[in-house]
Amino acid sequence: MFDSTIQYDSRFFQNLNHIVQDEPWIPRDRAIIDQLKSIGIEKRKPFNPDAETKKMFDKAAQEARALLEQRFDAGFRAFYEGTHWTMPVAPELVKAMQSGFADPDSYPIDARGLTYTYAFVGIKNLGAGQY
Repeated sequence: MFDSTIQYDSRFFQNLNHIVQDEPWIPRDRAIIDQLKSIGIEKRKPFNPDAETKKMFDKAAQEARALLEQRFDAGFRAFYEGTHWTMPVAPELVKAMQSGFADPDSYPIDARGLTYTYAFVGIKNLGAGQY
């Protein structure tokens, strides 16, 4: 069982640690291993952030939420000029996904975050006639 609700506080990092502990590393993960280690998330090691670190994680998660909401509201480039139809994925993410994230010089973390935001966040103005 996995709760896919995005928690925009220190619980996000707890959930991330559970994933790191439970899932095997695959080649595309190499780009993120050291970044996770820098915040205390390492495979086969306990993750016990202190109260001050949890406060920092809470703030970081709220900043990420604000950034993702801003990018969500900005939308993606339209398929055709003058239309509102888009593909909810950035071109650099499509390219990376097609290669299985094999390019060691490209790991579009922000684009992945925005795509997952589209997948897990309700549409604010569905049916409201606002674009």
